[in-house]
Amino acid sequence: NLQGSVRSGGDLAVSLDGTVGQDTRANGSIYLGSNVVVGGDVVYGTALSVEPTTATGGSTSQGPTVVTPETFAAVSLPAPTVFTGGSGTTGTGDAGSSLSNPLLPGTYGTLEADEIYLTGGTYVFSAIDLTKKSNLYLDLSGDPIEIFVEGDVSFDSPAQSLNVWVSEDGVNSVDYLAANQTLASKLWLETHGTFRTDKRVEWFGAVYAPFEGIDGELLSVVGALYAGGHVDGDVNEPGIKLL
Repeated sequence: NLQGSVRSGGDLAVSLDGTVGQDTRANGSIYLGSNVVVGGDVVYGTALSVEPTTATGGSTSQGPTVVTPETFAAVSLPAPTVFTGGSGTTGTGDAGSSLSNPLLPGTYGTLEADEIYLTGGTYVFSAIDLTKKSNLYLDLSGDPIEIFVEGDVSFDSPAQSLNVWVSEDGVNSVDYLAANQTLASKLWLETHGTFRTDKRVEWFGAVYAPFEGIDGELLSVVGALYAGGHVDGDVNEPGIKLL
């Protein structure tokens, strides 16, 4: 869904249930799928195909479209951090029991717990592999939280994979969307594998995958995503709020 307008020097297709807030223009053909909503005008160059359930708020006409591509400046990514994960597993009951009794910063093997409490400091894991619906509690009342993962970060639950709760005072926690969103700058996760989600996953803070990529099916983020490779997948509501 786009709030602005769309211009194409060639063909343009807006698929099922898509929304364009303003004009839709193309020098080639335009296809508007089922339940597509266009808030402004539709201007096509060669051909127009519109499904019966398409709605437009402006006029429809044939004519040329001026397209001026924006310039793109490559993003500089930070140098990858050097670290080595530990051995063994950190399962349910081993990853803290409350905000006042969190998993202490340190070096661990694979994180597999479904209740996780983290506090300010640096954590190093060999991998994160959550196969059940899990809750992550972040105490961001003090120092930033850094999470370094040598291998993959994988959320692979049949249901919603991860709920994130944020504490501003070290005592109470709120849903990540209700938290002071500037606190997202205090969490950094760096994985030297792939950050992968299978079902709906919430995240609060930055994710950095310098060597591989981010596969985010139904990923909802307050923070930022950085990758040396691809960033791919479906973005769930409320989408990605970059801070």
